[in-house]
Amino acid sequence: MKAYIKLLNDMNWETWSFLMEQFLTIHDLWDIVNRVETKPTEASQKADFCSRQKSTCAQIALCVSGSQLNTVRLETDPKKIWDELQHINRPGGFGTHMALHQELVRMKKDPQVLMSKWIASVHDVAQQIKDVGSNVLDKEVIIVLTNSLPDSYTPLVVQLDTLEDSAQTVSHVITCLIGEECCQLGGHQHGQPGETDWESMALAVVRKCRDCSKITCFRCGEKGHFCSECPKGKDGDHKPPKPPTGMLY
Repeated sequence: MKAYIKLLNDMNWETWSFLMEQFLTIHDLWDIVNRVETKPTEASQKADFCSRQKSTCAQIALCVSGSQLNTVRLETDPKKIWDELQHINRPGGFGTHMALHQELVRMKKDPQVLMSKWIASVHDVAQQIKDVGSNVLDKEVIIVLTNSLPDSYTPLVVQLDTLEDSAQTVSHVITCLIGEECCQLGGHQHGQPGETDWESMALAVVRKCRDCSKITCFRCGEKGHFCSECPKGKDGDHKPPKPPTGMLY
């Protein structure tokens, strides 16, 4: 089993440590790091333990960036390596808070990236900020999500800007963005074989969280379903009714 873990750097300790713990647990090595498993006294078992201890150190070393390697090189005990990495990288200072906030506001959407993947990347940085004990306002996240969209999204962004503050929630904006992308793509996005269908996954989450009786189809204008599930299909002659002023759906 191969897992992708972004190399440990100065700002991702919380995410890295969580994923690394899961990875080492899968390979039956985490107990060596947290000292649940200690060096045996019997000579026949020492060799196997030492081999697994070296494997643990190697796995950690392969998942840290170059700036972190000195910490790994100076120790052979996985527990000491982990504790030192935690001491150096565990966030909490003003500098870490500032760096993460700057990373968030500088994020830009790649035109080739699906909306669901873009939303997930913004959410990941916002969660890192929360993990270090700082606050992220909904408006901050909404601004980041919408400030680098293609021109085709301008009407939607203008409509979002006219909403009352109580309606400007991250979950609502995410639903609108994914729905708009789905509409612009014709309701379907076929990926290459073996690729994750990020859009379908995101839409599935949205559908579970929202009451479909309040959803208005972009295609036919009727309530109760998304445009990708419209029973009228892609009827080119059918024109949906114009929504009332100020409504997105």
